[in-house]
Amino acid sequence: MTTPARARTPCRVPSAASAAASADARDPEIALTLDLPPAMRRRLALRGGEAERQRIVWYDDARSSLAARNLALAESETSWLVLADGIVRLAMPRRAALATLCAEAGLSPAGPLRVCARFEGGGRDLGRSGGVHRMLWQGRLITADGASQPIARLVLHGMAEKLAIAALAAA
Repeated sequence: MTTPARARTPCRVPSAASAAASADARDPEIALTLDLPPAMRRRLALRGGEAERQRIVWYDDARSSLAARNLALAESETSWLVLADGIVRLAMPRRAALATLCAEAGLSPAGPLRVCARFEGGGRDLGRSGGVHRMLWQGRLITADGASQPIARLVLHGMAEKLAIAALAAA
């Protein structure tokens, strides 16, 4: 499977095709995000329930200090999210102050936060199988400089051992 060319962005965007292991050895959950080629996008789009419309905005400072530590600060339509290695570690209602979220999560950006990228599209829950939860995200990724590209990503989330078995079976 080939990874499509990515739009240029002035800062790193979380959730690029990667396997991200939890830093906490007691929490063996991992997330695996795969960029999908067009043929597979069409096939998976036929499965699952209704797509839930989403708009997600990622923030970082000018030096991408959060991304350098595999952290992401994201804003959905209802929540602020802190992700570590691709897994949500803290969520607060959007009405919460951003400073409170950063303090509680131990985030210390090197300067003012700015928009890195945003996703507009939908998420479709493909269910759970073999201990692995599957979610399909399709839409557009728009970078801070306005470049836009269609994306489709399959996110697999579960216990490390179960996810490794599923990934090897799909290879």
